[in-house]
Amino acid sequence: MDKRKIVIKVSNDFIYFNPKFSIPIQATNVPKKYLSFRTKDEIFWLVDMINYDKESKVLNVKICNYKASDTSSFEEQKPTKEIAQLIFESFDWNEFEPLLMRYQVSAFKNQLTNYEDSPYFNSDTISFPKEQISNSKNKDIPYYMDIILPKHIVKEEFRISFSESTFKSGYIEFSKFSKKLKRTYTFSIKNEHILAEFENIKHWFSKRLKIKKFKVYVEFKLEGENVLEINTTSPQIEKINPELIDGVKYQRTISLIKEPRQINPDKSLFTTADIFDQFDQEDSVGNVFNQSEQDLLDFFIENKQNIRNKNQLTFLSRNLQSVKQKMRYTLNPNFGFLFFVEGKNKNHFIWELLNSHATYIWSFEKNETSISIQYSRVEGIINMIRINGRDTYKNEYRNKGLDNDIAFIVIYHDLKDYDTMAAFSHWKSKLDEQLV
Repeated sequence: MDKRKIVIKVSNDFIYFNPKFSIPIQATNVPKKYLSFRTKDEIFWLVDMINYDKESKVLNVKICNYKASDTSSFEEQKPTKEIAQLIFESFDWNEFEPLLMRYQVSAFKNQLTNYEDSPYFNSDTISFPKEQISNSKNKDIPYYMDIILPKHIVKEEFRISFSESTFKSGYIEFSKFSKKLKRTYTFSIKNEHILAEFENIKHWFSKRLKIKKFKVYVEFKLEGENVLEINTTSPQIEKINPELIDGVKYQRTISLIKEPRQINPDKSLFTTADIFDQFDQEDSVGNVFNQSEQDLLDFFIENKQNIRNKNQLTFLSRNLQSVKQKMRYTLNPNFGFLFFVEGKNKNHFIWELLNSHATYIWSFEKNETSISIQYSRVEGIINMIRINGRDTYKNEYRNKGLDNDIAFIVIYHDLKDYDTMAAFSHWKSKLDEQLV
């Protein structure tokens, strides 16, 4: 083949110089606005390179064959120079028209030859500026042309639900089909405050931001049709900062004292590892913020107003709770705390509900059973109270000998002066009598 000739592939969007390199059809003088090519079969043209301008990087060509059958050179053509624009000499209408699916020929008749007798023309001619093609001959045109493609930016907007996204360390990730580029891409939005652990509570961020979907703005940087870079931003995801995360932590924790769903009806005692799971079924990992037992208790004391047993809760957790055991929680009939206090002769399980008017104490002989069995026994009792009520349990304990192998006592708070030190001292003295 003549080294001045190359094979190009033509589509409605790009002109290809080889399978990997192309320029947008807008970078040519093909009147794309007024026509579209047939897509059933691939279109290959054999073109003669007439002139190449090094400064403007414009290549002028003449189409020699509109139905090139020998396309073997198309696969082998390799770049050596840059082409920013491709200018065709006039199109032969007799050869050009069969390749078209749609056209408004009157709009580009000045780019055609052999059109005078065509039945498709009419008097309504739309002017289309004729490209200036140099007539000078450059005999140094190389066979291999460098296809360094013009770079451009494509912008697109999405709305993504939190359920469609994945929270990872330092960013959020999701996949979405781009209508403009006709492909599915994986996008990421950076945010240094986001942790992978938040994946399990991402619906809380939706609640905090008061949105079901967040807006996404995407910029594709392309060279021809090749994506070089994707920049993705979201004004809502940018709002996830330490202050908002603390707000999520607050909302999620304060919600524990509302009516939780009881997933396991036989379970009455919970640890910090599973307490959030019992409240919110969507959370697959409970203690996302690594809140300790003391953290939770302090949180409720600090954020819940007018807690009548604030002093009792503080004293039990900081002064009596055994370091060998973890504090447990109850959800029903009310949110509360079960403390374990190791006495000299007995193990004491102290149940103090949040904002309650009484302290419940069960005492076991130390050497009779293991602590785990004692915990199971207390859990069964609390479950019984949850079903039948506290008064029923107290009556059955006193009158029917229920749990008569366990020491049980209720210490009532002084409701009139519960916030005074005198009331607390009175409660504490009764408690000390039991902790043997």
